[in-house]
Amino acid sequence: MSELKRLEQTTIEDKFSKNNIVEFLTEYVCNRIPRKINKLGLAIVDHSCEPSWESKERRVGQLLDRNVEDIAQDIAIILVTLEGIHPIQSVASMVAPHLGYDDPWDAIKTASEIITLACDIDMCDIDLPDCSITGSLLVRGVYKLSPEVEARLNQTKYLPPMICPPNQVKNNYSSGYLTKKRDPIILGKYCHSRKICLDVINIQNAIPLSIDMGVYSEEELPSKPLDTPEKGRNFMQMKNESAEVYQDLLDQDNEFYLTHKYDSRGRLYSQG
Repeated sequence: MSELKRLEQTTIEDKFSKNNIVEFLTEYVCNRIPRKINKLGLAIVDHSCEPSWESKERRVGQLLDRNVEDIAQDIAIILVTLEGIHPIQSVASMVAPHLGYDDPWDAIKTASEIITLACDIDMCDIDLPDCSITGSLLVRGVYKLSPEVEARLNQTKYLPPMICPPNQVKNNYSSGYLTKKRDPIILGKYCHSRKICLDVINIQNAIPLSIDMGVYSEEELPSKPLDTPEKGRNFMQMKNESAEVYQDLLDQDNEFYLTHKYDSRGRLYSQG
């Protein structure tokens, strides 16, 4: 039975994991805008070599130690799949982990600069503060995804709880999930090689849980007023998706496991 559960868990991860869609998106984006990806890579190299004040030269110069082609490709995937309008800070937070910086603030600053480079070659649009609806810098997606890509993206979601006992977490870059090969044990995608208390993670991961049927029978209600149509739609989407997860867990004998991570201050959080 345990092997069957592990096989079913692997199928769930393959279906829903955002990590497992990267290969599909990479092929799609590289075939769609190869010249712009190449231009962005060259622009990043030029930006890294551009004379500036000492601290900035030291910061952006670190990019030359990375694989700039991979950075340009990762950023292209983020921008091609970007829908709607977003504060530049939120887009920078998506780009930053791909730059390889140890200091998250350096990563965010550099990511913001690279987003402006991408705007210069029409990979996205930037609304300046005096023209934006919020009075701040906004990044606007400019690409329309194909129906096939939209369907694949809509299928992915944050991985639900595991239906089998998680794998043992053995180092700072491992996960209890069966198909995640490299996953920082500290939230925020920034990790380090110093000693982390992994035995607590493994103890928490190994605790079997179940849905309380008394709570499950209660209707889920919004915690805030749904005073706009968008808020109403978002709540109903969340409610329906949650109901699907609950039902899936009930169908799996109502036994599941939550994986855990630390934040940068050492506090423990459950995942899924």
